[in-house]
Amino acid sequence: MCSYSCPGFPWCPRQNAAVDEKQLEEPGSVFVKDTIPKPSLLPASSEMVDVFRDNSHTGALAGDATRLGASSFWMQPGIVDQEAAVRAAGLTVVMDRCPVIEDRRLRVFNH
Repeated sequence: MCSYSCPGFPWCPRQNAAVDEKQLEEPGSVFVKDTIPKPSLLPASSEMVDVFRDNSHTGALAGDATRLGASSFWMQPGIVDQEAAVRAAGLTVVMDRCPVIEDRRLRVFNH
C-alpha cells in the first residue's frame, strides 16, 4: 500500500521496544524497529486497518480498529472471521481479500 500514496503505519503487536511519538514522524525504511507496538499509538486518522494475522487475533484487532475510528477493516486472503466482523460493526469489513489485489482488479483506491 505504500506505493499508493496513502500513509501506512505498520503495527507489530509483538514489538516490545518503546516507540515515542516523534519516531512515528521520521521518514525511513520500515522494519521491526520502525513498527508501532500498540494500537493507541496509531494516528487517529487511520482509515483502513489491514490485518495480516490469523483468526485467533482478528476479533481483538477489529475492536481496536473500531476504537481508532477506522472506516474499513480488511482481513488478508485465507482469513475469514465472522466474530471479528461483528466486533467491527459500523466499519466496512472485507474478508479473505488483499486491498492491493482488489485495487488492481477493480481500481477501488484513488491514486
